[in-house]
Amino acid sequence: MPIQQCSETQNTRCEKTKPMSEAKNMPSNSSDDNQNAANSSDLDYLYASLLFDEVNSDLTEDANVSDLIIDDRENNESATVNSVHVSAEKDHEAILKSILEQKSQTICKSQLSKFNICRNSVWEGTKRTMLRKSFSPSNKISVKFTDHIGFSEGAVDLGGPMREFVTLVLEYLVDSELFTGSRNFKLLSCSSKCLDESEYFLAGQFISMGLVHVGIGPRCLSPILFECLTGRPEKVSVSVEDVSDPELRDTLRELLDSETIEEAREIMNRPNLETLLDISGNFKVLRNMHDVKNVVNSTASWYVLGRTRAALESFKEGLSFLGILSSIVENPLAFKSEMCYKERVITNEMMSKLFCVTRSEVGSNRYELESLLLSFWEDLLVDVQEGEVGLSYSDIIFFSSGYKVIPLIHLSPVLTFLHEVEENGELSQYPKANTCACTLCLPTLHKKCENFKQAMIFAILNSKGFGCP
Repeated sequence: MPIQQCSETQNTRCEKTKPMSEAKNMPSNSSDDNQNAANSSDLDYLYASLLFDEVNSDLTEDANVSDLIIDDRENNESATVNSVHVSAEKDHEAILKSILEQKSQTICKSQLSKFNICRNSVWEGTKRTMLRKSFSPSNKISVKFTDHIGFSEGAVDLGGPMREFVTLVLEYLVDSELFTGSRNFKLLSCSSKCLDESEYFLAGQFISMGLVHVGIGPRCLSPILFECLTGRPEKVSVSVEDVSDPELRDTLRELLDSETIEEAREIMNRPNLETLLDISGNFKVLRNMHDVKNVVNSTASWYVLGRTRAALESFKEGLSFLGILSSIVENPLAFKSEMCYKERVITNEMMSKLFCVTRSEVGSNRYELESLLLSFWEDLLVDVQEGEVGLSYSDIIFFSSGYKVIPLIHLSPVLTFLHEVEENGELSQYPKANTCACTLCLPTLHKKCENFKQAMIFAILNSKGFGCP
């Protein structure tokens, strides 16, 4: 059974030859002179045109030269903008990394916050620990997963179980009833049960712990929610499209698109909408279409932000731990990438560069075998990118390190090989991983690529937890 171990662009220039007629500067009053001048001008024009076409035939064959110059300028300007954008992103990442590194120094390594976790109910176990009177978010995290072998990493935890734990909890929170909206645009929900059980507070507190202890955030909050964290919610602009309830969203669209006051009044008097407008304080007499627009905007704002104000304040209170909320307010551009969704595509090239390979002595039999296995490994990475297997790069990273993303902090997992036999006297059929050391060990049993791939895929998709070989 597969298990994890813990222990320039070029500028194209065109120079046009301008025809110059000598007759142009020669005064004449005779008709013959005028005719000669005209003929000369025509010849000059024809000569210049032929010369121009010859010099620029490769450019004018498919496009106008001036158009090419304009396109080239636009490309240069676009490249400059992109370069500035990338540079700004790197600056923000450097700021965030510096902030989190400083905050991580405040973690008390002599005190432990012990989490006893069953993966099938990861949030329940997390809440039990965080609600203890002795719990402190600044204590070192110690995780015991009880649904595998039950071996607690305890004080010798070098980060593997903790990274998996934080990853799993953040993954749970994203899809929990605490939030609403699409996975890439999460807003706070309005749940009295979650308020009564302090879950918004605990979610905010855990996110602050994830950032400081592990260096990863939820990466799913909507810009609207993030703006509420950094400023005053009543000043945040909300549109109809931000309403998560599909029925209400469609009704508000219909109201906004109404062509007459009578049509708008008829929509407002529908039982469900009338009740909601009354509760939100937005039911009013319509005098003109401007009033209709105000009603729609106010209702959307109330539904998204107004009715969730208590949840927002509780969430912010939790985020204030370890100084995260104040840092977000002071450096919003730096924190936005870890709090809000941003498309991050992990490529084959990135994966190939991510792992540092540990090889045997050059020229040895083991070295030759490792060369073959590395070709299998690279083929597997290509298959993943092309969608040929039911495996993702996130799965491989998770198996090797406990992360499902490439974190802001430095991550350089090691790729090595299982040359030694197991206790049963045989070579391992499956890969193994030490997530504390971020090491992925490839099996050396397989000499055919397909067998190697099948073993890797099966192990990575079916193995969870930490145990002993």
